[in-house]
Amino acid sequence: MVTAADERRLEALTHMFQRHRFAAGEAQVRARIVYYNQVGYYALGIRETMQTRLGFVTDYLLALTGQLPSAAELRTFRRFLRNVASPHGG
Repeated sequence: MVTAADERRLEALTHMFQRHRFAAGEAQVRARIVYYNQVGYYALGIRETMQTRLGFVTDYLLALTGQLPSAAELRTFRRFLRNVASPHGG
């Protein structure tokens, strides 16, 4: 059963894909793939190091968006993750 919180998350992901110029239907499907994939990680108790997951980031982005990220986008993403992972935000 999908809860109201799940619906809000799916809506946010859908809007993100629409902002990146995906048509409404495709944006919704891509959002569902991203969200349910992440839920599956939690449900199955999959444990990976950040290094392992980051090793797949380019391929994940290509699979989910059909586009390769630029070097600048990857640097920005990795910097964001370091800030989020830091107990003091930096």
